[in-house]
Amino acid sequence: MVFRSISRMCMNVIISHTTCCLSARFRNKDSVSALRMMPSKLRKNGRVLLKGTKTGNLYILHLFRDQRRGDACVTSDPELRHRRMGHSSLHPPLSMCEVCQKGKQVRNDFKSLVESKKPKRILECVSSDVVGPISPPSIDGKRYLVTFIDNYSRFCVCYLLGSKDEVLSKFKLYEAMVTAKHGQKIERLRCDRGGEYTGHNFLRFCQDKGIQIEFSATKNPEQNGICEKYNQHLMNMVRCLLFDSKVSKQLWGQAVLTAVFTINRLETSALPKGKTPAEIWNGQKPDFGKLRVFGCKAYSLIPKENRGKLDEKCKVMIMAGYSANGYQLYDPDRNEIVHARNVRFSEDERLEANIPTIDLSSEDDADENNDEDTSANQAELHSQRETLEAFDATFALASCSSDEDVPSTYEEAVRSDSGWRKAIQDELSMIEKKEVWDVVPKPENETIIDSKWVFTKKEADGSIVRKARLVARGFLQGGVEEEVYSPVARMITLRTLLTYALNLELDVHQMDVKSAFLNGKLDAPVYMIPPKGMRKIPKNFVCKINKSLYGLKSSPRCWNVVLNNFLVKIGFERSLVDPCLYIKGNSTYLLCWVDDLLLFSADQVEISNLKRALKNEFEIKDLGNPKKFVFLGIQIEIDKDFLHLSQIGLIRKVLREFGMSDCRGSPVPVQIKLNLKADADHASPQNDSYPFRQLVGCLMYIMLSTRPDLCFSVT
Repeated sequence: MVFRSISRMCMNVIISHTTCCLSARFRNKDSVSALRMMPSKLRKNGRVLLKGTKTGNLYILHLFRDQRRGDACVTSDPELRHRRMGHSSLHPPLSMCEVCQKGKQVRNDFKSLVESKKPKRILECVSSDVVGPISPPSIDGKRYLVTFIDNYSRFCVCYLLGSKDEVLSKFKLYEAMVTAKHGQKIERLRCDRGGEYTGHNFLRFCQDKGIQIEFSATKNPEQNGICEKYNQHLMNMVRCLLFDSKVSKQLWGQAVLTAVFTINRLETSALPKGKTPAEIWNGQKPDFGKLRVFGCKAYSLIPKENRGKLDEKCKVMIMAGYSANGYQLYDPDRNEIVHARNVRFSEDERLEANIPTIDLSSEDDADENNDEDTSANQAELHSQRETLEAFDATFALASCSSDEDVPSTYEEAVRSDSGWRKAIQDELSMIEKKEVWDVVPKPENETIIDSKWVFTKKEADGSIVRKARLVARGFLQGGVEEEVYSPVARMITLRTLLTYALNLELDVHQMDVKSAFLNGKLDAPVYMIPPKGMRKIPKNFVCKINKSLYGLKSSPRCWNVVLNNFLVKIGFERSLVDPCLYIKGNSTYLLCWVDDLLLFSADQVEISNLKRALKNEFEIKDLGNPKKFVFLGIQIEIDKDFLHLSQIGLIRKVLREFGMSDCRGSPVPVQIKLNLKADADHASPQNDSYPFRQLVGCLMYIMLSTRPDLCFSVT
């Protein structure tokens, strides 16, 4: 037995009587002594050093600390003693030790709220958090969910999201709903510091409504513990519902809403015994007779108007949730959620259904092929596409504009609404204001084309902007027109002008021409079938188009001619290098990209005069002189000392569109010594399920704009 050090030993020692003779060594600063231990005595050179009391087979030695030797090792200075003893807490210093803070600091304890600080009414404090992205997307393309929990009643309202930028619109909807229901305003909102909550528009909305935001500290989700714990409980229940029902994971959205409905009717320790969140929120006890097993077989009654005398009276579906006055059922045949009231359930049975995955490829081609067009027009369209296809920046930008939850047809937009009806009405009002067409009797021996509604959604100043555009199907026009295209600005021109603005301290103003194409005039009229959504007109009447409606072959050129003539008229000269660059004097530049304009000048008077002239001629949206702005999907930040270009929003959108949201980043753009081999199953050009062209086009646009380091890997 070796005693490394017993200089500080001040307690009794118990030694086993396994052997009668035990070698021991005492090591200390002064000497090393070899001892022999006898059954009851410890001797050195015939002198007894220690005596022990035998108890059974054990010897108990009574030791006492040598105070004089300990004092020699430890100084009386507390600071020095603390350092000598390795910054041990057994020898604390008189003041705070910075070394100890750096080496041993831990997180502070989280304490429960005292009773006086807990909410005393509904909507006094609301907690919110976002969960996602969730893979695979739901059947309607959702990838996130956001919860709003009232801390007084613990009642939760949940919304499914396609992207995080929808949080503001959902919070506006929640605020309006709860204010109307309870007649009280939200006092405080507790959330983390995610970009969806710290955006300018979100903060402005809360400020206008008098809502105080309580942000949790960075990397401290416990400060928003109510929402964090609730979301954990929610997802646990969602997994159980999916596993028990054995339905596809793409029904997770319906499982989430079902779980929220159920949790709101469960007792919780945060409320008085016997109370549920739904009871406190609604002021009455909930009805549990409506609850059914999620995913069970459901028999939905078919209305007699939709069936024949000998047809089946019900349709088998899957129970997928609850609605205000009935149930939500999943229809496997139509791959959609329907609402039904007259339903019978078989809770012990399951209905197996294969849910098709969401196709992220463009839907325009499918829509065009399904229309009732002549085969000659279809062959002409296909030939034009093959001839005119090119991987330029315009094509790449267009290929990135698709969105999962954007309607593809007029009927879908009207059915889902969500602001699309207003967008349609705004477009028709603008067309009427610009006197784009006249309603005339259908002429003979004239080609009559039709139209299509195209819907887009984009973020502007932190909020979602929905646009509806009526597009003529110009590929049905007869004849061949030589000049049909409008020039677009080159990226190198944009970067050069921004560099000029930085070095010469030029102000940069951004403007947008509303419905720009409708300002152009056609050389020859075009006749079109009245579009969907237009007021009723007499039979055998059509629209005689006089202005350059979107989709017509010559519309881009007509608008560019109008804009060019106007700018030349007010003193600008067109650049010979880039036809989209206009110069006036020595320090005023204007760059146009279809209907987006950038003005660079140090002369404030010239800027004011130009804006006034543009507003008198066109309907202009003046975006001012921001330090941060977005142009062609590029986030631009310019200040006195630096210029920063970024496409982080577009890059994230591309990752989401092509199923790469959860991929891991890499410090290099391409793997070293990468050897790619063609996949025989996917390499066929006729395989439309793999949008290789769209992906390459998006990457090329990003490469040409802000990421030249991608050049080798893309090309």
